[in-house]
This record gives sequence, structure tokens and C-alpha cells, in this order.
Amino acid sequence: MISLLSYRFLAAIALFSVLSGFRFGADQVYLDYSYAIESGSKLSIEGTSNINSFECFWKDNIPPKTTKIQVVNPTTIRFQNASLSLRTKALDCDNNKMNSDLCDALKADDYPNIIIQVHDAQIIRGTLDDEVAGADLRMQASMIITDISKKVTLDVQAKKVGPGRYRFVCAKKLKMTDFNIDPPTALFGLIRVRDEITVNIDITARMSD
Repeated sequence: MISLLSYRFLAAIALFSVLSGFRFGADQVYLDYSYAIESGSKLSIEGTSNINSFECFWKDNIPPKTTKIQVVNPTTIRFQNASLSLRTKALDCDNNKMNSDLCDALKADDYPNIIIQVHDAQIIRGTLDDEVAGADLRMQASMIITDISKKVTLDVQAKKVGPGRYRFVCAKKLKMTDFNIDPPTALFGLIRVRDEITVNIDITARMSD
């Protein structure tokens, strides 16, 4: 059996995941676990143009949430209601014109949130109780930008950083055109943002049951 500490660790990732003390299998009920994203956590979009690079950080705090989790086997968890909803207009590129151009490209007036939904997580390496090396997790998720939903795989590094507290780090490369987004331009097309961007997640989650 997986330890209760491991259970809380995996559940924390509703974002990111694990349970213990229950039998495994598809008939296992979903149980509720709550988590809060601590201040100091960082979520950003990073990209480049033909002249420079940029990184835009979300400035909103994420309210506490509850997720449902189900153990499938000793290394795999399924989720319900495990999502992050990120307000597009809360992106701050430290440049008002770029903020406006990015929000226009992301169609923020019509689609005000970018949503990451986690479906399941698998432990690839390590053990969840290891406070030094941590664990590598592979998560199947959906990312919703504008009105387009894409299935994505997230490779997450996870580590316990205190009692009931876990840090999760992930960088996911995406193409804006896959979400029907035209990369922003400026100065009559002289400045062109490249299609590929990276969504960076570096969060610390605090668990409670």
C-alpha cells in the first residue's frame, strides 16, 4: 500500500497527486482532498520574437480548491475536478503594449480563462516520501486556450518541502497556432512573436484532507 503521506502528495497536484490505505482498482471510490496554492508560486508564459525574448507572469492568486482522486494501481491516480483556471487578463509581461497584444491574440474578451485540467498522474521515478530526490510524475491533462482543447502530457518534478507542503515544477512547450491563435505582431509586422511558447508551472501546494 502507498502511505498516507504519498496519498496527500499526489493529491496535492490536482494539479498534481497520491492516495493510500485503500484497495486499488477501477471500483475504488473517488475521495475529496483540498489543497491551496501558496503565495510565491509562479505560473508564466515564455516566448521569443525575432528581436528578443519575453516572459509573462500570472498575477492573480489561486483560491483553495477540492479535487476528487481515485487510486487505479500503486503508481497511477485518476482525478475529477482537478483543474487550474487562469485569468488571461492577469498575465503581466512588464510591458503594457505587450500585455494588450497578448490578450488580443489570446482573445481574452471572448475567452477570459486559460484552463488546465488534470486527468491522471503516474509516478515515473522515485518515491513520494523522498525529501531529497523527490519524484518524477507524468500527467495526462487537457489545456483549453480560446475555444480549443488539446490533450497534453506534463512531465512534473515534485518534492516535499515541509509538513503537508509540496513543490511541483513543469515546463510545457506549445504552439499558439494549435489553439487557433495568430502569434502577435507589432510595428506593422516588423516584430513577430514566434509560434512556440512555453507554459511554466512552479507551484507549492499545501494539502489538507
